[in-house]
Amino acid sequence: MAELDLAMARRQLDALSHAHLIQSVTRDRYRLHDLLGAYARDRTEHTDTAYHRDRAVVALLRWYAYHAISVCRILYPAAFSWHQMLDHVRPANLTMETVSAVDATNWLDTEHDNLIAITRMSAQCDQHQLTIALAYTAGWVMYHRGQWADSIEVRELGVVAARRCGDRVAEAHTLLYLGASYQAAYRRQEALANFQKALELSRIADDRWLEAGA
Repeated sequence: MAELDLAMARRQLDALSHAHLIQSVTRDRYRLHDLLGAYARDRTEHTDTAYHRDRAVVALLRWYAYHAISVCRILYPAAFSWHQMLDHVRPANLTMETVSAVDATNWLDTEHDNLIAITRMSAQCDQHQLTIALAYTAGWVMYHRGQWADSIEVRELGVVAARRCGDRVAEAHTLLYLGASYQAAYRRQEALANFQKALELSRIADDRWLEAGA
């Protein structure tokens, strides 16, 4: 978020930790006490411009979206190698190296709760393209792990984002995957409604692959 290199980020975090302003949880992971988090939010509202606040938030969203796509391409290459809307997410300022399926799985395990929270945050900030990308990646992972309620929540956010930015192809995709989550959760009427809408949109877009899927 601060657009620092890794060495400077470590020094800043060490200084904050030594001053007891953040807490070290495990290696390279920290958290804020609730009261300090509230104080930090209050200070940024009074001392930072809206431009700098928005820029920091978008940097955070983009970091998660980029790395979620990267690790999913390692674990699910067939599902993530062709999707054009995921190619619009630019690399984050500071990228991490994830080279193996074990690394990718560990990252997803660690970041599960954050992926849900960051997708909600992206939707609240009207970052439609990032919300679509986050909903697709997070929803895919949670669906394949049998976490139906979580996959439904993030995929619903993706549908709303696609509608708000007027992207009918993305809307058809997100409806298709949302329908799959509803179907897996035995909510068949809701699944059917989403599949029917995805079918309608795929025919309007003349996308034969989507039509076949629906």
